[in-house]
Amino acid sequence: MSAQSLWASKAAFVETMFPTEDYVIANVSMEPTPSKTDGDSARIQKVIDQLAKKGGGVIFLRAGHYTIDQSILLRQSVTIRGDWVEPTEKNCEKGTILNITADHGNENTLPAFIMKRNSGLRELTFYYPNQDPLKPVPYPWTVGNDEKDYDRKVVNQVGMELAPMVKNCTFVNPYRAITTSTWNNGQYYFINLYLSPLKVGVACNFVTDIGRTAYIHVSPRWWEEFKGAKTMLNNRQKSALRDYMLKNASGLTIGRHDWTYMYDINVEGCKNGIYCHKNPNGIYGPNGVLFRANIRDCEVALNAENVISMGIAFTGCSFEGRKHAVLKSQCGNSALQFNSCSFSSESDSAVLIDGGYASFVNCTFETWAGAAAVYAPAGALSVVNCDFEQPKTHVRMDKKVYSGSLLSNRFKGAPRIQNYAKKGVVEIDHEQQKFAKPNIEPMNFPPEPQPERRALYSVLDFGASPDLDDNTEAFQKALDKAGKEGGGTVYVPAGDFYFESGLTIPSGVELRGIYEGPHHTTSPGSLLLPLAGRGYEEGTPFIQMESESGMRGITIYYPQQDWYRSTPYPWTIRNLGPGCWLMFVTLSNPYQGVDFWTNPSEGHHIKYLAGSPIRRGLFVSKSKNKGWIQDSQFVCNYAIWTPTRLNNLDVPANDWRNVSLMTTQMDNLEAYKFGNLADEQVMGTFVYCSHAGLTTAADDYNGHILGPNMRVVQHGTDLGAYGFRIQAVGNKGVEFINSEQTPNTYVQHGGIVVEDSCKGEVSFFNSASWSIAKNFAYLKGDAKVTIQQFNNRTGPIFVEGSNVQLDVGHYDRPDYREKRKLKGRGMRELLPHVNLTEEAKDTRLIGHTVSQNDETGCFEARVGPMRK
Repeated sequence: MSAQSLWASKAAFVETMFPTEDYVIANVSMEPTPSKTDGDSARIQKVIDQLAKKGGGVIFLRAGHYTIDQSILLRQSVTIRGDWVEPTEKNCEKGTILNITADHGNENTLPAFIMKRNSGLRELTFYYPNQDPLKPVPYPWTVGNDEKDYDRKVVNQVGMELAPMVKNCTFVNPYRAITTSTWNNGQYYFINLYLSPLKVGVACNFVTDIGRTAYIHVSPRWWEEFKGAKTMLNNRQKSALRDYMLKNASGLTIGRHDWTYMYDINVEGCKNGIYCHKNPNGIYGPNGVLFRANIRDCEVALNAENVISMGIAFTGCSFEGRKHAVLKSQCGNSALQFNSCSFSSESDSAVLIDGGYASFVNCTFETWAGAAAVYAPAGALSVVNCDFEQPKTHVRMDKKVYSGSLLSNRFKGAPRIQNYAKKGVVEIDHEQQKFAKPNIEPMNFPPEPQPERRALYSVLDFGASPDLDDNTEAFQKALDKAGKEGGGTVYVPAGDFYFESGLTIPSGVELRGIYEGPHHTTSPGSLLLPLAGRGYEEGTPFIQMESESGMRGITIYYPQQDWYRSTPYPWTIRNLGPGCWLMFVTLSNPYQGVDFWTNPSEGHHIKYLAGSPIRRGLFVSKSKNKGWIQDSQFVCNYAIWTPTRLNNLDVPANDWRNVSLMTTQMDNLEAYKFGNLADEQVMGTFVYCSHAGLTTAADDYNGHILGPNMRVVQHGTDLGAYGFRIQAVGNKGVEFINSEQTPNTYVQHGGIVVEDSCKGEVSFFNSASWSIAKNFAYLKGDAKVTIQQFNNRTGPIFVEGSNVQLDVGHYDRPDYREKRKLKGRGMRELLPHVNLTEEAKDTRLIGHTVSQNDETGCFEARVGPMRK
């Protein structure tokens, strides 16, 4: 048995000046250099290199000023952590301050911090002491992935950079703050950042599944109010800063993305609040979703210069621009969808849509000038159930608008609609209809849980070692010791630890590895390798968690799992009682992932559970109160992209694209399944390749057989036989906001399937679907189903249910409407966009538009026998 025999030095708790959401555990603790002339980069780099050779860990930089006089390479699995508090709080200048002096005047060189796979920066303040808003000087990116002067050939030799984390940081005055790699990367995690950039705040480009950006605060005020400098900015400098940012800065820039999840984005005082653009080396822009944003006092709040056809969905956002709130340039058949958003501008139209498709539902247009509140020179436009708060021209559509619907809107004064779309199919009707609205309140996730007792136990002190064939006894001794003494943290250093049987985590105990955030199996860190249970699907789980216990920063890999042939194993993790948590746990290749279904799970909290499950992913049920799931994803590359020492499977040479694993998952994997849950809050879940992406089902809990009550914000199913499989819901129903799906072309049952067994209320707000598939939705039974505002690039909708509302759909694919040969005739039949049985003939259909690629040029629904 091969083993990684090196591990990091013994970890210890660190006392911090400011409060933290978890106990800070570091392998190395450093102080600033006492010299005022010497830099700190070289000695920080030396510690990084030493820790990386031992498998990774955490370096804690104690409060004080550090001089970054040359670029620092943050190697795989190493996190730098400091002492920090939000810049809105008192004494924020007394934390860990990184004074960057390197590469003054040279923006085209290495970032100050180069992040490799699974590395992290958190609780830090970055400051450029030689920057002056009166005479801004270029600098390289503060944080980036590229290792050598943006030379793509060199970077390609390094490989894809996965899971870089920047969390809880202040960027006081960067020229350009954070960027992803300039060639290919994925799974970035940029969370809770405060920035006053002169050029760019956060730039995300060349991203595969799936990047996350949340709690971003871009404003001039963080530099204006910074007290960590020798002197604060004077009024002249503050005025120059605001003027420069308004003319030059972009808060968030988004380029080529497979998917991106954004939440709580706040930008003020920039040229572009959010800027969407194409790949510099190609033609592709972003697609993704954004829930809750406040973009204000920018020249253009949202500048959508380029967006791909799948589009971007915005829900619960406010856009305020001096010129435009939203500017959408001519970019083909791209789509922007806005639900429950507000718009205002000072000098021109609030919204300018010049091509593609845009829809506005439940929105408010507050102020505007120019041609109209919404001005569409070209494209397709839907404005439904919106409020216009000024007695000016409300909507103008020029002659290149080919499809539109203006329905059930309310106006200050009489409606002022200018419709010059003479050749387009435009429906205008001011009769008031009732429309459902999504819940746009913030999710308000609770703080990350941790053991009540602050005590640290290292598994090494109990005899654990990567050189052992079986670490079960040593690990369990450490866990039991912590449990008997009232709880605490059992620490696992970097290394490969094998197990011949399972573990039980006692109440009040957390099993914790080296990782402080998301991590991919490319560099597994604290790695647990179970050997037991092969071939026994119903066997004992590898890890069982007693009530009020948790796991954090751990990776689990089954060394005898053959994903090419798929071998059954028991569940990897099972809770035994309520109050359990999983924080940043990666399950590389489990047959069955996490079972929070079998036993009561009240108060569960799961944050960034990742991996590549084969048969079952995350199952949750039996909770009478609120439960939390945040930022989870299942992608096949967690099983495939592993270090060479682990990847010893006999895989046929022609399976280089992992087709066998993907096919197995599409035939078998139930990724996320939710049962009897009183109030489940789910955000940012994603799966690539599954049989059922997200399933709701009934479960028996204390004699009550019920489905879930839940709100799901931003779930995506990519290549799923079922995107959403709704079998049962609770008495309060389920609500999906900003969902995306690409149904599997070959074995697909339905993108959204509501089955006969479902009797409650199901709502989808602001959705998108793409790929060539059998259908976008298949709706059966008596459930009350609302699908409001969707970009359908998939297939037809079939309705057999009697209580369905389909509002504001857009149908965009030239070949998506299945063409079938009619028997006995050499003709083809176009399947309608919506197909209804007699029982479903009262289905509400409002505000539907089609793309200019559609053969008929108009929306079509048919009542009659199903032709599926």
